[in-house]
Amino acid sequence: MSAEAETDYFQFAVKCYEQSGLRRTSKFFQKCISVYILYPSLIVFCAMVIINFRYKHDTISEMAEVFASVLLVRKTIILTYGSFFEDLYRKRIYFWKYDLFGKIKGNQYRKRMASCVSLVKVLWSIGFFSIAVHSGAPIFVESMVLPHACWIPGNNFIIQVILHVMETIFFFETALLVGMFDEFYLLMCTELKIQFELLSTTVKSIKFGMVFSKDHEEICWRKLTQCTKYHNFLLGSSNLPQIVANLFVLVIVNGLFLMAVIPASEVEIESENLALEIYNMDWYNARSFKIHKFLLFWLAQTQIPVQMSGAGILMLNRPLMLRVQRIGYSVSTLLSGLK
Repeated sequence: MSAEAETDYFQFAVKCYEQSGLRRTSKFFQKCISVYILYPSLIVFCAMVIINFRYKHDTISEMAEVFASVLLVRKTIILTYGSFFEDLYRKRIYFWKYDLFGKIKGNQYRKRMASCVSLVKVLWSIGFFSIAVHSGAPIFVESMVLPHACWIPGNNFIIQVILHVMETIFFFETALLVGMFDEFYLLMCTELKIQFELLSTTVKSIKFGMVFSKDHEEICWRKLTQCTKYHNFLLGSSNLPQIVANLFVLVIVNGLFLMAVIPASEVEIESENLALEIYNMDWYNARSFKIHKFLLFWLAQTQIPVQMSGAGILMLNRPLMLRVQRIGYSVSTLLSGLK
C-alpha cells in the first residue's frame, strides 16, 4: 500500500533545500558558501543587530525591529535537523495510497495537497517580491540607512555598503529557507492528517459481525495488526515535533503562528478520531479473547495525543492560538496607554 507512484508534492521544498546549500547532496561550492561563509557572517550580523538595541529607545516599534531577524534561528534548525528532514522525506514512500478507498476520495486528497503547494508558492512569491522591495528601499528612501537596522562601526560608508549587500544576500537566502522549511512543515502536517484519515477509514471497514466464521475473524485480525503497525509508523513519522521543538520562537516572531498552529491542530484532531473509530468497532462480535485484549491495548495507545510542541513548553493547537491573541491584545492595550 505504498504511495511511491503518487505525485511528489514536496519537490518545491526539496528544490529550495538543494539550492540553499544545506542539503547533503548540494554542490560543494554551495555548501562552502552557505555553511562556512554566510553562516558565520550571519552570526556576526545578528550580534551587530543586538548591539544596535542600545540605540533603539525612542519608541516600542523601533525596539521591536531588533527582534525581526529570524534567519539565524531558521538556518540553525535546518543545519541541526537536516538528516531528520531527509529521513522523514524518504519515509513517505511507505505512506498508503490516496486511492485506497476509491478514485474520488483519492482525488480529494490530491487536491488538498496541491492546494497547500499553491498556498506556499503564493506566499513565497509575495515574500520574494517584498524582499526585493525592502532590500532596495534604502536607495530610494533617505531616512533608511540599511534594509535592516544594525550597528555600523564608526558609521563608515564602505562598511555600510558591505552590510547592505550582505543583508540583501541574507534576505534572499531567507526566501529559499522559507520555501523549504515552511512548505515541508505544512505539507507534512497535511500528509499526516490524510494518512490518519485513511487509517481511520480502514478501521471503520473492519466488521467482525459481518460473517460469523473463524476465517473471517482471522482476516479481521490480520487487518487489525496491519493497522496497528501502520499506526506506530505514523506516530514515528509525526516526530516532526522533535525538529519543531524550537519552532515556537520562530513562528511567534515572524508572524507564521497561524500556519504552525492550524496544521498541527488538524493532525491532533484526526489522531483523536482514530480512537473513536476503534471504540465504535463491533468488537463485541469477535469471539476471540485475543482480539478483545488487542483492541483494549491499542485503544489505550491512541489516547496519547499527537501534538506539536513549541520549545518543549507549549502545545501548538487552537486553544494556544486564542490565548496568544488575548495576551497580544492585552499587551498592545497596555502599551498604547504608556506615554
